[in-house]
Amino acid sequence: TDFALSFAAGDHAPVLPLWYGSVEWVRDLARQMHGRGLVLMANCSWYMTPGWLTFVAPYLDVFGAEAPRFMDPEFIRAIAYRKSCTDLPYEPRPDWEVARNQLWCIYPGHGNKVEVMARTAQSFRDLAAAGWEPLTHVRVEPASVRVERYGHYLVLHNPAETAVEATVTPDAQALGLREARASFPVSLLAQGTVVVRLR
Repeated sequence: TDFALSFAAGDHAPVLPLWYGSVEWVRDLARQMHGRGLVLMANCSWYMTPGWLTFVAPYLDVFGAEAPRFMDPEFIRAIAYRKSCTDLPYEPRPDWEVARNQLWCIYPGHGNKVEVMARTAQSFRDLAAAGWEPLTHVRVEPASVRVERYGHYLVLHNPAETAVEATVTPDAQALGLREARASFPVSLLAQGTVVVRLR
């Protein structure tokens, strides 16, 4: 093995955890696929992402959910960083849920309504091209509104079942904005998602 030993929880004996072999196999498979100009995708989530997936994340190109949605989209986006993620619902998801997936740039996969996929496709492409940033450098009120940043794009989502007027306050210096605005309003429908481009 190329991986360091770990220790058994009970007696602290040196061990090689069984799943290390899976990590080694995925790494070697990725080398083969990349050498042929191909990408490697894995269905990583079945209502819960296994912790060992963090160790194979560097070798995957696309993170899939063999489920209607990722149950832990924040975790997936963090370990995927700027790599592609997609779901696989067997039945179409509600329109608002597909739109909400822009928050984590999780592409709507096969099974979603074609018209909804077509309507959101360019937005997903723009977000992916801009690249996810772990630090948003913005403050949003009310605090219940979720926000993620992709380059100079912000994705805001209102999880509440009532509409809300949000106030977004960007850190212009940290974001390198040409026009420094103290704050600006964003109207969000109930369970609504809005993509805003900062300039």
